[in-house]
Amino acid sequence: MKAPFLRKIRIVQILSSLKYGDGIGNDCIAIYRTLKEAGYDTAIFAGNIDDRILGLGLQDVKDLDSYSDNADILIFHIGHRWDYMLKLNNLHGKKILIWHNITPPHLIEEYGDLDSVSGCKKGLEQVHAIRHTPDLCLTSSNYNKHDLEKLGYTCPIHIFPHLAEFSTETEEDFDQELLSRYSCDGFTNILFVGRIVPNKKHQDIIASFHHYHRFINSKSRLFIVGGGDEDSAYCKVIKAYPEFLRLDDVVFTGHVSDRQKASYYKLADVFLCMSEHEGFCVPLLEAMHYKVPIIACDSSAVTETLGGAGLIVRNRSVSVVAEAIDRLVKDKKLRDTLIANGTERLTDFSEEKVKSCLLKEISVLANPVPQ
Repeated sequence: MKAPFLRKIRIVQILSSLKYGDGIGNDCIAIYRTLKEAGYDTAIFAGNIDDRILGLGLQDVKDLDSYSDNADILIFHIGHRWDYMLKLNNLHGKKILIWHNITPPHLIEEYGDLDSVSGCKKGLEQVHAIRHTPDLCLTSSNYNKHDLEKLGYTCPIHIFPHLAEFSTETEEDFDQELLSRYSCDGFTNILFVGRIVPNKKHQDIIASFHHYHRFINSKSRLFIVGGGDEDSAYCKVIKAYPEFLRLDDVVFTGHVSDRQKASYYKLADVFLCMSEHEGFCVPLLEAMHYKVPIIACDSSAVTETLGGAGLIVRNRSVSVVAEAIDRLVKDKKLRDTLIANGTERLTDFSEEKVKSCLLKEISVLANPVPQ
């Protein structure tokens, strides 16, 4: 009797939007490439696909409306409201939920953005509603794991490290015009990278920088890298705040290219994060990679992500944060220690380690399937 022919295991990822440069999108693409290299039959289905994604040379990226797949394993990414979520239980295959977290509604209510508040509330309700759907949950921090447990999840929930894909940069990987504009004027450059949304607490960054700029070092500059919804109340308030403080040296860059973002990291003397809610916070890894010492507020998953590779402040007082900036700028030994700690911390998110973790999780679910 002949042995049954074993076909390739089919693993499909689905998500609401596949965006260029987005954390969820980057995770999805990294997983796709890992599965492809490992010999799995794989594809991505997304509700919306950024046109720039199509230029990355990916195969099998399709519109979610065309999904009629009998995948053996279905990986779905959740990071916001997604009405399709409620259909997941009816789809074929074993299911893995990758939880990227949803911002708690109370963190954005005070700015009157009712659509965002409603979206977050609805998203959390949907995540709760599908709590019995996954066979396995993967998430990047214990903070996120506890969130799922509070939402009623009882399936295995495993920590899945974020994949830090960094290469050795050459001069061509930086915006030389940007570097020449800011690098030779003797200014101390403070940097934050992230969307302009309430949980990031841009107001605390600006207020702390104002104190540092006014009372400690007037020859300083703040780069706020990242876009936001220009029509939102929060974005309008943040854009107007420096003028209210009569503060000139704040640069809002909006959305930038990878080359420009790398250049802002190269220009930075300190990375300052005052975010109140992060499920992981990828820019912390970027700062480590570019050897920028980090100051961050002790909140959500931030301290866990840093793992000792940053200066943690537990007091949001502008004077405390400003003094921390001053110390980090002047204390070379402390800077060197934090930079070395960051380099070591990045090894926990190495490509080899994360790919091995993913394939191990997949192998548990992917039993050979006879044709």
